Amino acid sequence: MNFEEAMRWTEEAHAFPAREHLHARRLSWILERSGLRERARSLPWALVAGSCGKASTARFLAFIARGLLDRAGVSAPVALGTKPPLSETPDGQRERYQLFERGASAPSWIVPEDFAGYVSELVPVVEALEREAPELGPVAPYDLRYAVLLSHALDQCAAFAVVEANIGLRDDPTSALPPPRAQLLTPIDTDHAQLLLAPSPLPAALSGLGDRAGPVWHKAGGLRARVATVVGLQDEPVALAVDALAAERGVGTMARRGVDYEVLRRRSALDGSDATLRVGDETLEVRIRAVGGFQVDNAAQAAAAAWALVRDGALPGDRGAWREAVRAGLGAATMPGRMEVIAARPLTLLQVGASPVKMRAFVEALDELLPAASSGRVVVCASFLARIHDAREPVAILARSGRVSALVATACETLGDAADLDPDEVIGVARQVRPELECWAMRGAEAAVAKARSLACAEGDVLVLVGNGLGASTRPT
Repeated sequence: MNFEEAMRWTEEAHAFPAREHLHARRLSWILERSGLRERARSLPWALVAGSCGKASTARFLAFIARGLLDRAGVSAPVALGTKPPLSETPDGQRERYQLFERGASAPSWIVPEDFAGYVSELVPVVEALEREAPELGPVAPYDLRYAVLLSHALDQCAAFAVVEANIGLRDDPTSALPPPRAQLLTPIDTDHAQLLLAPSPLPAALSGLGDRAGPVWHKAGGLRARVATVVGLQDEPVALAVDALAAERGVGTMARRGVDYEVLRRRSALDGSDATLRVGDETLEVRIRAVGGFQVDNAAQAAAAAWALVRDGALPGDRGAWREAVRAGLGAATMPGRMEVIAARPLTLLQVGASPVKMRAFVEALDELLPAASSGRVVVCASFLARIHDAREPVAILARSGRVSALVATACETLGDAADLDPDEVIGVARQVRPELECWAMRGAEAAVAKARSLACAEGDVLVLVGNGLGASTRPT
């Protein structure tokens, strides 16, 4: 089996299951039969769940962990498993499986031949599962992804792993893995609310949460018992629900944003942010390379998680090594596709995440990064994934932004799970919420980007590319 065949088998021959088959029991079966479960017990790892900032927070933590291992003289790699922000093409799917080697400037994607080898080893295991336990339902791509990620980390003798959850925690495939040494819960919003349903009757802890009740129930209600937990910035109703659900689950030590760690100061620009972080009684002045004020929040949570891991012995070092690793890691960490500057003329930003919560953060970051007195126009060329919950809301959020002068909508994919909203539908939503906004709907992504570039032609203009499809087609490789 070559790489293309292996990726097609993983991503195309298997489909996202119906709601009744959203569980971790298939992956658990695969791990047991393959022997991966027993092998994985010795691998320390951190789990990152939530709604927004998961991949960025995981990447920050991987950079800090790499620094701590370097300072301790550990050459073994850090494994990093996040969802692909840039491309859902066969080659782009390799981004789900990364290794951060000693001496490298950033994590690298899995080698195609290695991926094909791991998949080939999985085929007979999956065939046995389908034959012996059909009641578990059809194998899903995410079952296979986590098995490959674990195989890769173990075969490469990873010293530590940072893994992003799939869409929840109660029934998430990551619940089939041995317990993590730390679990991080980023801000929770309405993502996957159509799948992550709240129980009925609704527990008192979830009252008043609306569409967030299901995601909070599944994510905070799936935290592991007796595992160090670091909770990111939540609004008060969600924070109270997280505390209640965590207590029910018997969660161990909890570090909460605003109590146990905090962002005391931030100043953001297009070359990154300067910030003051507090973790416990430690105050750190840091420089964060990643663009956008929201990245300061992600960095603070990663720093707090790294301290919990050092304190508990999952990562090597002392307080001094942790301070050095945090400063160096946050200063070096890049965030491909997340408010990433990809060209200078015109100044071009790439933002692949387009869920409602991510779009709100993006719009707020634009206001923060661009001078209020600037006469330059902000031109947006965007594609919007149709599969996300309330897919029209990110369009409305973007269109309402007073910083946006023009919107060119397109669709990079029209079929399958990666299909985008129809450009005419996008423009219809934009004009409904802001009739005066200049809008164009264009069928071809290349033509759409060219049109947007022609509109952002004056000195001081900014071109923003939004969406996974545009990220895959326009970001330099």
